[in-house]
Amino acid sequence: MKIVPLGAPGLGNVKGDLEVIYLHEKSFLDDNKYISHYKQLFFKSMPKTVSICIPAYEYGGKGVSFLKTLFRSIQSQTLHDYEVIISDHSTNDDIRCLCEKNQKLDIKYFRNDYNRGSIAANTNFAIENANGRIIKIIYQDDFFINKNALKLIVEFFDQNDFQWVAHGFAHAKNRWSVRRKMTPKWTKNLLIGENLLGSPSCIAMRNSAKLYMDENLQLLVDTELYYRLQLTHGLPGIIPEILIANREHSSRTSSSGIDYNYEIKTNDGVWKLDKKELDYVLEKHKETFSFKQD
Repeated sequence: MKIVPLGAPGLGNVKGDLEVIYLHEKSFLDDNKYISHYKQLFFKSMPKTVSICIPAYEYGGKGVSFLKTLFRSIQSQTLHDYEVIISDHSTNDDIRCLCEKNQKLDIKYFRNDYNRGSIAANTNFAIENANGRIIKIIYQDDFFINKNALKLIVEFFDQNDFQWVAHGFAHAKNRWSVRRKMTPKWTKNLLIGENLLGSPSCIAMRNSAKLYMDENLQLLVDTELYYRLQLTHGLPGIIPEILIANREHSSRTSSSGIDYNYEIKTNDGVWKLDKKELDYVLEKHKETFSFKQD
C-alpha cells in the first residue's frame, strides 16, 4: 500500500491526522482488501451536511440528564450526515465524560472557559467550530421530537434560497409530556421581545450566512440575533412541522437571574422585559428600528 502525505494529488486537502491513499489508483481500489477501511476514513474527514451546535454546562446538576435525552433524540434522526458540536462551560468533567461515551454521534467536544455563564458566548463558540453547511442550534435542555427533523431542514434549504429558517416547536416538562405546539411567526416588534419565532433551538442557518449572538444580552439575545439575520439576509423561511420541544423548567435561561422590571404591550400580548436590555437594543438599532409605547 502506498501512503501519501495529506493534500497529495488525487486526494485534495484533507484535514486531520489520517493515513490516506491515492484515490485515482483504480486497480488498487478495486482489489485491495483494505479499501473499505480507508474509504471510511476519507469520507469521515469530509465536512458534514449539518452541524448540531449545543452549548452545554452543569445546569445545577441536571446537565448530563438533559443532554442524554437530547442525544437519544439525535440518534433517532433519519438523516445521519451530521456532526455534534459541544461547547462546554462546565467546571467539571461530567459533560465531557458523557460525550466520550457517545462517540457514535460524531461529537466534537470543546471545553470553553471564555465568558463562562454567558449562553451567548457558549453558543457562539459552538457555531465558530461548526464545519457543516447547515448550522442547527439546539440547547441542551431541549430535544428533537420529530425523527425527520434534520431531513426536513436540509430538504428545505436545498429546495429554497432562504439563508435561515424557523420551524415549528412545542413545550414539554419531559420527553413524554409534549404540549403547546406552535408554528413560528415573524412579528414587526420581534426585536424588543415580541417573540413568536421561538427560542434559538427553533432556528437553523446556512454556515455561509451565520451570524453570532450579542454577548451583552441574555433575555433578548435570541430576538436581537433574529433581527440582524433579517436585516442581513431577509425574512426566515418557515417550516411549519413541529421539530423540537422546548423543555419547561425553573433553570431555563428565561427564568434565571433576569430582572423583569418593564413590560410592553403589542397586538400579540404583553411582554415582560429587562429595561436595561431594551434600552440597549433600541440604541444599537436606532437607525433601523423605532418603538413607542402606547
